[in-house]
Amino acid sequence: RIYNSPALFVCSHLSAGSKPDDAAKRSQDYHDIVSKLSFPAPPAASSDGAVERSASVKDAFASVWIGDLNYRLNLPDDTVRDAIAGGTHAKLLSADQLVLEQAAGRAFVGWTEAPVTFLPTYKYRPGTNQYSGGGDVDDDDEDGGDVKVSKKEEKKKRAPAWCDRILWRGWGINQPPY
Repeated sequence: RIYNSPALFVCSHLSAGSKPDDAAKRSQDYHDIVSKLSFPAPPAASSDGAVERSASVKDAFASVWIGDLNYRLNLPDDTVRDAIAGGTHAKLLSADQLVLEQAAGRAFVGWTEAPVTFLPTYKYRPGTNQYSGGGDVDDDDEDGGDVKVSKKEEKKKRAPAWCDRILWRGWGINQPPY
């Protein structure tokens, strides 16, 4: 509770992967969390002494869900990288799995996200602003130093995406822009 209002914060790490059915696994993770997460009714919850039911995610006056939701882009790696290089990354959101799952009513229905106006954050090489798997392992970072890369990671060719997200639902929530 914040003052006298029920508030909920959920932090989760949903299933990873970029195979065709992995978005459905992530959405199922969401439903599993929502269906299993419950909170006991507070003591003396009613004036007549009746026991109230336990509270669920949907009962919170305000809820915030943060975490590595792992939703990817339903686009080929080259298409994603070309859009980023060309400054047209905003158009990639039409292929964002979270956006698509919400629109289809399969996950996070009724949850809101601030506009995504930044470049995808998955998956950077550690300590750089270079995406992993770009086929440029011999390049230098912007400071001129050598970029330390794992050849195993580079072979995975993971397409950039927006995996870390913040969503909210309820009243009185004003999410500042990302």
